[in-house]
Amino acid sequence: MNASSAFRGQIPGLTLRRAFRYSDASASLTLKASAVEPDVRVETRDTLSLGEDHTTLADSFAANITRAGIFSLSFLMPDGFDVDSISGAALSQWTESRTNGSRVITLHLSGKTLGRQVFAITLAGAGVKTAQGWKVPQVVLREANKQQGTLLIVPEQGMGLQTVTREGYSPLDPQAAGIGIKGVLAFNFSQVPSTLTLDIDQVDPWIEVTSLQHAAVHEAQFKITANLLYQIKNAGLKGFRVFLPTNADTVRFAGGQAFDFLKMTNAITNGMQEWDVKLDRRVIGQYLLQVTYQTPIPSQAAEAVLEGVQAAEVNLQRGFVTVQSDPRLQVTVDELPPSLQPAEWQSIPRNLEKDLASVSANLTYRLLDAAFRLPLKLQRHEATKTLPAHVNSITFNSVISDDGVMLTQTRLEILPGDKRLLSLTLPKGARFWFAFVNDNGVWPWREQDHILIPLEQQSHGDKPVSVEIFHECPAGSAGTGSLDLELLAPKFDLPLENITWRVWLGDKWQVKLKTWSGYLQLQQQEVKSPAEALDARAYLQTENTLQLARTEEARQFYDLGESSLQKGNPQQARRAFEAAYGLSTHDAAFNEDARVQLHAIKLQEAKIGLNARQSAAGGYAGAVGGKLRDLRSRPELNYTQQDANDILDSNSADESAAFTSLAEKLIQQQDAAVSHPAGIRASVPEQGRVLTFRRAVAVEPRTDLRIGLTASIASAAPIGIRLLILGGALLAFAIFALALRSLRPDGVEPTV
Repeated sequence: MNASSAFRGQIPGLTLRRAFRYSDASASLTLKASAVEPDVRVETRDTLSLGEDHTTLADSFAANITRAGIFSLSFLMPDGFDVDSISGAALSQWTESRTNGSRVITLHLSGKTLGRQVFAITLAGAGVKTAQGWKVPQVVLREANKQQGTLLIVPEQGMGLQTVTREGYSPLDPQAAGIGIKGVLAFNFSQVPSTLTLDIDQVDPWIEVTSLQHAAVHEAQFKITANLLYQIKNAGLKGFRVFLPTNADTVRFAGGQAFDFLKMTNAITNGMQEWDVKLDRRVIGQYLLQVTYQTPIPSQAAEAVLEGVQAAEVNLQRGFVTVQSDPRLQVTVDELPPSLQPAEWQSIPRNLEKDLASVSANLTYRLLDAAFRLPLKLQRHEATKTLPAHVNSITFNSVISDDGVMLTQTRLEILPGDKRLLSLTLPKGARFWFAFVNDNGVWPWREQDHILIPLEQQSHGDKPVSVEIFHECPAGSAGTGSLDLELLAPKFDLPLENITWRVWLGDKWQVKLKTWSGYLQLQQQEVKSPAEALDARAYLQTENTLQLARTEEARQFYDLGESSLQKGNPQQARRAFEAAYGLSTHDAAFNEDARVQLHAIKLQEAKIGLNARQSAAGGYAGAVGGKLRDLRSRPELNYTQQDANDILDSNSADESAAFTSLAEKLIQQQDAAVSHPAGIRASVPEQGRVLTFRRAVAVEPRTDLRIGLTASIASAAPIGIRLLILGGALLAFAIFALALRSLRPDGVEPTV
């Protein structure tokens, strides 16, 4: 039987492979069939990242599968590597097995696979610091008929590579391939397996440090904050070494990637202790490391030595040193070491002022040598005691009767701060009338010869509290024609500022003041007529103006209370509503609004407090429990209205009724205990001669303020002088009559 290509017929559904011609009907044909082998061609792009800590091989390849499908791909694992990740659209799973002592990684595909398939394999291995003849790993697919591709080797900065041997690899120019990383090697390979070995060397880093060392000098210690700005070139660092004084305490290091620091044992050099700072990963370029610590200063020491922070294993350290002293300490430097030079704070770069931008410095130096010792001389000054309150101004209005009795109204504008009792001492023989605080009557009490007046907290942050005190006392003796007085002011337990004393004398003393003496300066004299002082219309108008001013002030406090509630400060709101309630007693409608708001805030505070106490005993879960725990930890019961609603809404109906009833009883008891007396305000009669005295300040508490006055009344003229004046008047009239007679014409009689 001979093969022939003359057969031109085809059988439908089949592909014609070969045709034969036969001439004998008994001819026979024997056929042998075998499976078609797949054709797998692989193109790879390998990237090998070399580092001192780890090595990564990233292999991205595309497999073109033709002729017949395949179910898996496999490769031998390079020595010292492990699989980090394997991915691909056609990948079902991967497994690892051992064959003849080698680790085989098999990629199982999702069924019989044909066509172009892309996979990504990442292998991780140990780091390489230095090595000679190090063999480059390669992923070789065992099913590939042909494998070719590129290899990119990227070393860590500070690592130098040198090719030793290469078989099957041809070098490429990384710059031509668009790769601008310094030290990168690129190769092409057209067959596998290929061999490439490298010599690996480490390049030493170049490290420069610019530092700002700030020393705050206190009574018994230095508090040091040092910002070390590293400039790292050529190679990265994974840790730092720093030298600190051996007596450094509470040492703390802070910086990006810094996770641990420890004191090195048996590592003291030139009296400085070495510390090791560890980082999460290697850093290069600019890095800021901050160290804070404290060193003790002996008690009452007149001298102390400041030692510098030294960065170890660096090529260059320079920077600045600043010293800031406590207000009670005066720090001076007699002899400056050669490693420091005077400088200005403004010359310090801003990038060194981390956490130090707002501080001030008494001394600033430029650092030339990190190992400096700066001797400081310390001079201590006694601290001035802080006043619990501040008196902005004080005014005395004293009216003196004709028999020498003085009624005095004292008005203080005071910022109470933490002071809750104002202590005063009245002159000998004086009688206390009453006192007002923010125009509300108060109950004072006595301790021996001191009178204590309770003060209120400031309802407004910058608004002083007004205190008015009325008392009377004898001021001296009054004769028939003279006045000899010694005026004494109350003594307060605070320094006084802007002191004004107005003294009013009666109408009978209408003469010049002869003499005066005392600790205040006479500013002016003027006379006020009785009609001007006692006019009923003027009095009513003045009272109406005062009431309008009190109403306006009360409205301001009312608005302050509402805004404080919105800002989450119910304590401030309560004080503001109390002030509005006390100032608006003359306006019934507004006073009732203030009373209702004050009662509501008191009731809410009491119920919130009861909830907080109950949660401390029984506990609350969830968000409400967290809010109550937070309230118990605060020094004041401050909360927002939303928090108050959440807490109160969490109570059941029975709990809410019980809390409300108990809170009402508590408020009633408190209001009954702190009721204000209804004092009758006296109007000081301001008429006659007024003398105004002033003094800027009285520094010492309980300063003795006094004024001595001597005045007299013009007495009647003696009888002789009065007769002489009468005779002169009669003589003048006689001369005038004679002059008229001489002017009449002759013979003309006067007409009757």
